[in-house]
Amino acid sequence: GDRIVGFSYPRKATVSTTVARKLSMRNSVVPQSEKPSTGDSRILVFVRLRPMAKREKEGGSRCCVRIVNRRDLYLTEFATEHDYLRLKRVRGRHFTFDASFSDSTTQQEVYSITTAELVEAVLQGRNGSVFCYGATGAGKTYTMLGTVENPGVMVLAIKDLFNKI
Repeated sequence: GDRIVGFSYPRKATVSTTVARKLSMRNSVVPQSEKPSTGDSRILVFVRLRPMAKREKEGGSRCCVRIVNRRDLYLTEFATEHDYLRLKRVRGRHFTFDASFSDSTTQQEVYSITTAELVEAVLQGRNGSVFCYGATGAGKTYTMLGTVENPGVMVLAIKDLFNKI
């Protein structure tokens, strides 16, 4: 049957994918066109869609997430043939984040939009924190640590810090 991949069905605006949070700072190094809308919030929430694994594709899983734009995504709950209560309806939920990243977004892009500004603020004596939250297998470790070829947010932040001191 059909399986929902990458998300547990949320009740509020939280999802089980990689979500990074950071304190909001001014004087961004991110181009204005890519800068998330911060409003008055000191906490920003980002979501990153991971690619489906080969075994998920081969097992007949379908992607249930569509990124609408740089901030919004749409989650579809698929019904199976044996789910008679939901068979004739497709249920969807809309979520808005400070920024959303597709499965093709590079580690550098994620770092630039979510964390580079925070590194600058830390160097000016401010406090900051970045963390990932999500289900097992959602991509938290990859986003934070990455690989030798594609270093993650934490590695890029440390490199940036040492290059600037």
